[in-house]
Amino acid sequence: MAIVGGNVAIGTTEPTATLEVAGQVKITGGSPGLGKVLTSDDAGLATWGPAGAGPTGPTGPTGPQGSFPSGTATGEMQYWSGTQWTMVPLGQPGQILQLSGSNIPAWNGSGYASLTTTAISAITKYTASSGGNISSDGGAAVTVRGVCWNTSGSPTIADSKTSDSTGTGVFTSSLTGLTVGTTYYVRAYATNSVGTNYGNQLSFTTDIYIGQSYGGGIIFYIDGTKLHGLIASTSDLQYDTVWNVFAHDMLTHATGEAVYTGQANTTLIVSVQGVVDVYAARSCDELVRSSYSDWFMPSLNELTLLYAQKNVVGGMGTKLYWSSTEINLNNAQAVNFANGLSFGHAKNTPYYVRPIRYFDAE
Repeated sequence: MAIVGGNVAIGTTEPTATLEVAGQVKITGGSPGLGKVLTSDDAGLATWGPAGAGPTGPTGPTGPQGSFPSGTATGEMQYWSGTQWTMVPLGQPGQILQLSGSNIPAWNGSGYASLTTTAISAITKYTASSGGNISSDGGAAVTVRGVCWNTSGSPTIADSKTSDSTGTGVFTSSLTGLTVGTTYYVRAYATNSVGTNYGNQLSFTTDIYIGQSYGGGIIFYIDGTKLHGLIASTSDLQYDTVWNVFAHDMLTHATGEAVYTGQANTTLIVSVQGVVDVYAARSCDELVRSSYSDWFMPSLNELTLLYAQKNVVGGMGTKLYWSSTEINLNNAQAVNFANGLSFGHAKNTPYYVRPIRYFDAE
């Protein structure tokens, strides 16, 4: 250490400041540690302390409020013209966005064809008619057009399809090879050099018919909707059975005769007579057959309809069958399948029972 001209020098002989140190300085005041900084108090005494954030600088000026115009249609885009945001006019699906020599973006080239799907008509068990209307070819000739369909929705040309000439305008398509009682989804399609585009999706259900194997049995009745009706099981209950319980007559008020009252009759009979003995309505109500568990005992009119289709359904011959329609305390309605005539008979008489169920093809 040396003092030169009032300046203190350590490690040097020519200090240029009040204190000049050539080399490292070790300060032990405070609590030295890695990453700490040297700070001073109001009297200028320095000690080691934790590092802290530096002072906050002044806030800069706020820029002008920006603006971006709202769009009016899906697919619109904006570009900066140099002075303002400008809308890029909508193009056609399949076109390419390109920049002009002055850096203005625009849609160019051919696009997909534009088309709609024609309503489904002439629906039968195995066929239907549809088609489409191609309003624009997108700037490239339509080389293939038709309809496509499947049973799961959003059909494409990878599914079943027709091929119905070329060009724009209205065309008709015939759907063939369909399955009865099945719901199909249909879209018109048109293909040009850009690719394939599709019209709106429609759906329909092929006709169901009497005698069709459907819903665990055989359809024997279809109502005016062509979507609802009745199915007969393919066989009778395993044995002929009585109408009442314990051969004891009970008034159940199950008097429905009309079509679609058999289910309510069956439910009412079981609720009154209970589940402590084997009888016709209970056996139908608890039946599980062909994975279905909603079988019931037919009402008088339902049983009469079943008689009319007995040769279609099969297995009934000239037997006597119980209906679920009650007459009074002691008697219920039955039908003779030898001639189709209905008659009242004592509930404790064992007759055959053919379970049926309701179907909804919607």
